[in-house]
Amino acid sequence: MAFYFRDIVAFQQTQQTNSTDSENTMRFTLLLLVFFCSPLFAENFKSNAFTKDIVYSGANTPNNPHKLDLYLTAQQKLPGAVLVWFHGGGLTSGSKDGATDINIADFWRSKGINVITVNYQLAPAAKFPAYLQDAALAVAWVKNNAVKLHVDPSKIYVGGHSAGAWLATMLAMDEQYLRNNGIEPKSIAGFISLSGQMTTHFTVRKERGLNDLPVIVD
Repeated sequence: MAFYFRDIVAFQQTQQTNSTDSENTMRFTLLLLVFFCSPLFAENFKSNAFTKDIVYSGANTPNNPHKLDLYLTAQQKLPGAVLVWFHGGGLTSGSKDGATDINIADFWRSKGINVITVNYQLAPAAKFPAYLQDAALAVAWVKNNAVKLHVDPSKIYVGGHSAGAWLATMLAMDEQYLRNNGIEPKSIAGFISLSGQMTTHFTVRKERGLNDLPVIVD
């Protein structure tokens, strides 16, 4: 911050005599923009705190399913790792507010890992690939807000349980979803699948009118 204040003061004190007033005004305005738009003035999320129902896509309305919760650790000198976590429920039920997901988030935060739990659209109201697109949007939101979250964008882990594990696995295996949101899948530090279905999800099969056999892998 001292760097910016020093340059602003120096600019005011050392005007070039051959510059016009309009040129000086423009230069000073640009310098102020650099100052106030710098990360020093970014609206950071509160560290060492739980923040509920942050919208990651769409409008902030009660019925918008695109919301996430922040379980942020005490701020360290260097940005930390973060786990983006998707709940289970067969793609038809469940939420980030489930006891299992809250316990997982609390546990990892107690170990110094930031955790972000995510809600996404559910079937039957949503059809494939809507819930996958939501998962990718949530990961993109985290990466785009890394500075405000005080997390290291190179240490983003994506995981989930059951249906959430399937979402995480699909983001890893089918790279189009992350790439459509400007993320190179290899930039994700790791993918964690806890009891995830490794074939086409049974809800997706039902949407397509398929039986349990033959086995299909997305």
